[in-house]
Amino acid sequence: MDFYCVTNSLHPFCEGSGRTQRAFLAQLIRNAGCDISFADMDMDRLMTATIQLAQGVTDLLRAVFSESIF
Repeated sequence: MDFYCVTNSLHPFCEGSGRTQRAFLAQLIRNAGCDISFADMDMDRLMTATIQLAQGVTDLLRAVFSESIF
């Protein structure tokens, strides 16, 4: 969660930061021997979880990721 929060707060680009972050995170997860499906993820729910994460609330993001990582 900390890594996702830190990389999310960087947002170096006006467009594409979220897509770049998801691509990097997917590769990192694959290198760890798992996989993640962003295609099946509810992006509105991910956005809400990301907003909550910026406020220190990690529960929803943990749930979103645990449902999508296999």
